[in-house]
Amino acid sequence: MAVETNRIETEFIIKSLLDNMIPVTIHKNKNITGKVIDYELEKNVVIELQKEDVKLFEPEEKNVVYFSYFDHVMNFSVTVTKTAEKQIVFSYPSKIYKNLSRKYIRVVPPKDSKIVFSMKGESFQLDFPKTEEYNAVDYPEFDTDEFPVNNISQLLNEFRKKVLESVSCVNIVTYRKQKPVSIEERLLAISGKVLYIPSVNKDLPSFPETENVPILTKDTIDTYMQDGEKLLKQSNFKKNADGVRSEVYCPILYLEYVVGYIHLQNKGIKQARIKNDIIEYIYQFSKVLAFSLKVSGYFNHGKVEVQERHENTIVDISASGVLFESKSKKLEKSIFLYSDIKIELILGEKNIPINVRVMRKFKSGDSVFYGLIFLELDPNDFEHLFNFIYQREITEDDIEKWEGGSAPPQIDM
Repeated sequence: MAVETNRIETEFIIKSLLDNMIPVTIHKNKNITGKVIDYELEKNVVIELQKEDVKLFEPEEKNVVYFSYFDHVMNFSVTVTKTAEKQIVFSYPSKIYKNLSRKYIRVVPPKDSKIVFSMKGESFQLDFPKTEEYNAVDYPEFDTDEFPVNNISQLLNEFRKKVLESVSCVNIVTYRKQKPVSIEERLLAISGKVLYIPSVNKDLPSFPETENVPILTKDTIDTYMQDGEKLLKQSNFKKNADGVRSEVYCPILYLEYVVGYIHLQNKGIKQARIKNDIIEYIYQFSKVLAFSLKVSGYFNHGKVEVQERHENTIVDISASGVLFESKSKKLEKSIFLYSDIKIELILGEKNIPINVRVMRKFKSGDSVFYGLIFLELDPNDFEHLFNFIYQREITEDDIEKWEGGSAPPQIDM
């Protein structure tokens, strides 16, 4: 696997490229050679190219720059920020990769390429509110030996007994016969997040009080519902008159549905705010309960056997693998590191079936990125793949050399 340089190493290598006029190469259907003529630390790198080659680049376009540094082929990823007559200003690389171990170079995917794969499974079309959150109850995040998930009555009785040691009221509401009505219920149904009211006399928390639970905050409520904060304050005012002091509403999520919620209150003689450990416990229990409802057949009336088709955005591609991006929470819960799946790579008018292995999986913002390595590929399909993404035929040098023209990595025996 390639080794990343740190910030100081990166600066030293960039400076060496400039001082020693070391040629760099960018692959865009052909090998384009240039040299670093300037850089500004943490801001940009300026590379000089032939005038006709500059025209091949567009602003915001991502590229990988290769170079040989004391007989070691290295690369870094950058984005075009500005072009001039004979030079391009790129973003400053956050890191440089050395000891490259890919067989073929990565390139920006051609416009007519996309990745599609189908997954067999169960789809549920249920009459419950849909939410942004997603809970893959097929893979519980708890030890089922600790909970009687096959006996819902016992499960609920044990839960109530435990929670009532700390709060004055506990109630579990399901939406089989009713729909969200109150402001609290509607906020849960839209967001899929926990509504924690430490005190009905004060504003909601400005930030999540616990890292392990997705909580609605003062600043996020109005993003889910217009005037949500104002309506909640009005509701809290009425509850205060009834002696309520602190509340928690925790949604019960099944896939993308809010099928109900758990409601805790402190009122009367118990006027303290509900503590964080109780919030974490009921959030965990909501997943236990959703799993228990599933195994009991509670949702079977909406179950449909499907072959789900997923189409995703390719970030970069090589003749030996692909990196794609997805915002699907369902895929995040269904695709595991080092698992083998079958995909269709659509290249122009040709669909290529490929068996792949998930070698990387990481999250950035709302997206999850998956790095796939091709396991089995028909020779004719490989030739089409190579020609399509590199816009040229494969050569003996491509077969003998590795990424960017580096020697094959050593094998540890």
